[in-house]
Amino acid sequence: PSQINQMSQNDRNIPFLLQELQQRLGKPLSPAQTEAIIYTYSYFELTPDYILMAAEYCKSIGKGNVAYINQVIAGWVAQGVDTHDRAEAHIKALALRAGNEQVIQSMFGIHDRSLTPKERDYIHNWFDVLGFGPEMIKLAYDRTVDNTGKLAFGYLNTILTRWKEKGVASAQEALREMDSGRQRAGKEPESSYD
Repeated sequence: PSQINQMSQNDRNIPFLLQELQQRLGKPLSPAQTEAIIYTYSYFELTPDYILMAAEYCKSIGKGNVAYINQVIAGWVAQGVDTHDRAEAHIKALALRAGNEQVIQSMFGIHDRSLTPKERDYIHNWFDVLGFGPEMIKLAYDRTVDNTGKLAFGYLNTILTRWKEKGVASAQEALREMDSGRQRAGKEPESSYD
């Protein structure tokens, strides 16, 4: 405590940071939590608003405890997310990614469990790397279920990757590609595709 008091006297940002953090988390910080936050602040040489923004993000995802906040900050700094602007952009990207995951969970009827890390990677690939939207992913999903009888993320990923390689960018192009594939295989077009 005496060392924390001395640091607080030398750096006026520390009392502000601690007070704001307690208000945003809605509870007082224990001495160990106070020490952990001050350590993170001084070790990574961050601004108070960076730490407060990270705390707000953690609280928004239901993990508003100091240990988790420090863990998130350490991970962000290791990734090069070490300024206020970079943290803000990173949080926006995380929110977009979470939104994409929710769209896919709803579309695929996954309501009884969380996505696995590998499934999250697939979803990130479909939206952010391959650049497909929900409509194209739904077509690939329908084709996957028609061909395999179940949801198979790897199979679906293969379809979307092949479409990207072939330059298939619209639902109409995808439907034409699927119909031509069936005709080459000697299959009649499925009634589920108009």
